[in-house]
Amino acid sequence: MKTESFRTGGQYVSPKLTLSYQLADNVLLFGSWSEARKPGGFSTLAIGAFSLDPNADGNPEEILFEEEVMEVFELGFKSVIRDGSLRLNGAIFYEDYTDRQVSVQKIIGDQLGNVIKNAAGGEVFGAELDMALALNDKVTLSGGIALLDSKYTDFKLSSTGAGELSRAKNCEITVIEGNKSCIIDRTGNIFERAPKHSANINLNFTDEL
Repeated sequence: MKTESFRTGGQYVSPKLTLSYQLADNVLLFGSWSEARKPGGFSTLAIGAFSLDPNADGNPEEILFEEEVMEVFELGFKSVIRDGSLRLNGAIFYEDYTDRQVSVQKIIGDQLGNVIKNAAGGEVFGAELDMALALNDKVTLSGGIALLDSKYTDFKLSSTGAGELSRAKNCEITVIEGNKSCIIDRTGNIFERAPKHSANINLNFTDEL
């Protein structure tokens, strides 16, 4: 049995800057900028399908992915009104992604599996509003709504997986390492698990036993 080991790593700083202005005793305006990073690494779920080094060339580039960077700008307000019985908060925001980590379906050799790949660019425009209303000393009604407009601004990958082809609905045939493959363009597609509209509502009752 041949045993190999591979290592990857990195260091980063995630800065955040927030400015706030007290418009009134019960209303606060704020704006913020931040940069978040998600470390890169190996697609560990793909190892079961492909092994750590699928083509046995001593380089696990097939299951290696880079770190994800997200820059966020936000403007919003926080308020407590109606003599303190109603809390109302709202914000609008913009998220700019670089190398967003996405799970995609690929065939390597004759094996089908999922690996993490980096989408070069993506963005999200969004707005959210949440509230909590004390109906009395024991009952609180709370809830919120959110609107998201997400899309990939630059995302091309090579794949012959049926799932990827059906989602993208396009294929530019190319030859990679002597085998035919598809260059799939998912630019303009919305993000996975990013609904355009979402809402929640909660009713809480608290009393002493």
